[in-house]
Amino acid sequence: MSEASLQRYPLPFSDQGMYVMRGFADAQIDLVLRAQGRFDYPRLCRALRLFFDAEPVAGCRLVPGWWRGWWVRRADLDEIAPWQLIETEDPEGALGAALQTQVHCSSDPLIHLWLIRGEADTLVLKVSHVLADAGGVKDAAYRISELYRALKADPEYRPEPNLSTRSLRQLLPHLGLRGIWGAWVQGLRNAFGTLRGGLRWSFPSRWPERLGLGAEAGDLRQLVVPLAGPGAGDRFQALKAWGKARGATLNDLVMAAYFRALRRLGAAEARLRATTTADLRLHHLPEGRAPAVCNLSGFNYLDIGRELGASFEETVAKVSAETRRKKAGSIGLGDPAAIAVWAKTFPFAIAGWLAHQLCKTLPRTTPHPPLTNMGPIDASRLDFGELEFDWAYTAVPILFPPLVGFGLSGFKETLTLTAGFCASGIEEAQVREFLESMVAELTELAVQKAK
Repeated sequence: MSEASLQRYPLPFSDQGMYVMRGFADAQIDLVLRAQGRFDYPRLCRALRLFFDAEPVAGCRLVPGWWRGWWVRRADLDEIAPWQLIETEDPEGALGAALQTQVHCSSDPLIHLWLIRGEADTLVLKVSHVLADAGGVKDAAYRISELYRALKADPEYRPEPNLSTRSLRQLLPHLGLRGIWGAWVQGLRNAFGTLRGGLRWSFPSRWPERLGLGAEAGDLRQLVVPLAGPGAGDRFQALKAWGKARGATLNDLVMAAYFRALRRLGAAEARLRATTTADLRLHHLPEGRAPAVCNLSGFNYLDIGRELGASFEETVAKVSAETRRKKAGSIGLGDPAAIAVWAKTFPFAIAGWLAHQLCKTLPRTTPHPPLTNMGPIDASRLDFGELEFDWAYTAVPILFPPLVGFGLSGFKETLTLTAGFCASGIEEAQVREFLESMVAELTELAVQKAK
């Protein structure tokens, strides 16, 4: 079948933005599920194959053009097999290898599945960030679980294709003129804050000779550090209660621990401004959900100034006040507005070249590594029938040298921190020490609360 005869779908600005920004990250998000039982592997594979029909863009590859790019439906969906069963006595090693595997949106399937079978089954869903952000990855997992259940009841089940919008335009009816104006103002503030920040201090790293040009596959590293792992529900509840008593969220506590860890590492004089993300579904759509799997998030910049506060409680108060101020406005909308103008104004090829130049300068204008809250995984929607899960998390994309990115995700009463970086740019021991210092401070707080 010729490419011209294949179904094409629009490439939204949000997808285009992720595509042209691949120069500084591997542009993929992993969702990991640890089951208390066994999956039906053939049915699981079939569910993923049907997902490519249920969400048609997931069954596409990205075809860049000079003026605009397109999602083009693959003709080989019944031949490719983006799934693998790994029976092993070293499930942790197999999990690490899966997390560090790269997929390419212009050639590979946009979703890959690994089922790692040791004493228990661990499922890894790797999704191209060009297709979906963390919220979209979770939506994909929920939909695959629905298909898995449907296939048990009817092995011949066929889903209807979901042709709902994946564009940022779905936000417009809910923003109004005030919200749209707020997005432009927020975009200008974001740009000013970035220029004002400058590189006064950065996470210790080795700078490569060339920036923003990707990394070798064997260089990728993904660290997973439980903040409140399986069986640590008391710690989770203690942290939640401590924060609630002070009008703070769990995310506020983690951000406070992050800022304090930066100061311990050496950011003595730097302005404390962190790049985080905001799920636009939760903040700007009525039911907190998008109608289709998509990219629908934006950067949020949390700036608490240069003063950390004398105690952890004072740091939390500063973080919480700044977070409430951002939530009261157009949180997360500033950068998507800029991306939309960028994508609309410039041809696809030129926009990509400009973004590539930005990738080279990004490390010089980002004082601190990003920490993105990828949100909780909804256990009620992650329903694979008879299977139960004791641990699940999303893993942050791996950033290329000299950058490192941190992520937070939750599931039931667990909280998990992840870090994505390259060994050629950052010492793994230093990244682990940084995360463990955050965990130690929060654990001490939970112990004190429990007394």
